[in-house]
Amino acid sequence: MAQSFFNQHGQAFFAGGASLSRWCNKADDLASQMFDAFLEQYPLGGDSVRAQQRQRLLDDVRRLIEHEFEHVGKREFVAAERPFGYPEP
Repeated sequence: MAQSFFNQHGQAFFAGGASLSRWCNKADDLASQMFDAFLEQYPLGGDSVRAQQRQRLLDDVRRLIEHEFEHVGKREFVAAERPFGYPEP
């Protein structure tokens, strides 16, 4: 989820100019979409389990975004993940 968020928004996120709440909302939307896609492949038993796991994901994502937001303006975004390997990644 984090890789998808930063692939889509990394440049703008670390450039600054937007509020923390805006980025948290974008991350929440993406995490919810990805969680719904996950449920199509791996159905969890019961509404309460799904709700608990969705909230857990949203809480974790929000903590990540809040942590990274502390570094806005202090870092330059290069990539969320870079391939490596020898000779081909």
